[in-house]
Amino acid sequence: MDLLFSAIIAPIVVGCAIAFFKHMLEARRNNNK
Repeated sequence: MDLLFSAIIAPIVVGCAIAFFKHMLEARRNNNK
């Protein structure tokens, strides 16, 4: 149960982190322009 839970949560957390990181890069890039 715990393994299944982590297997489902891990990709979601990683995906959110990547999306947030890309969003920050885009905002920083827009501010520089």
